[in-house]
Amino acid sequence: MKDSKVQVRHQVNVPSELMWETISAIGGVDVWFSQIIKSCEVIGEGAGAKRICNTDAGPIKESIDIIDHENRLFQYSILEQNLLPVDNLVGTMQVEESEGQTFVKWEATFKVDPSAEAEIQNQLKGFYVAGINGIAALHQLAA
Repeated sequence: MKDSKVQVRHQVNVPSELMWETISAIGGVDVWFSQIIKSCEVIGEGAGAKRICNTDAGPIKESIDIIDHENRLFQYSILEQNLLPVDNLVGTMQVEESEGQTFVKWEATFKVDPSAEAEIQNQLKGFYVAGINGIAALHQLAA
């Protein structure tokens, strides 16, 4: 297994406060990421909470590591999953504002078989853009 990393930075037409509110809420992933996540349960609150997201491939069990409201940074570790052939995935989402525009950066570090690295990186990038767009669409529908 090889150490790998993937990152997307995606602009959305939603105020940064609303994007952060949704990301930092921990739960509700099944609402904004319904292509992958069918249901979501949160046990506990804040950093240290556990999140169980159910997919067609089985549950994704996560630990919430960091919720930094000042820097709008959310970090989680995947403890167990069957969706992709990766281990030790740590994901970080950060909401940024630049010149009145809202950006969401979503990155992950993980271990992967070198022969599958490029394919997994592309899949994760697609998942992350879809998730960011899902949050944005949630707020655009509510407007």
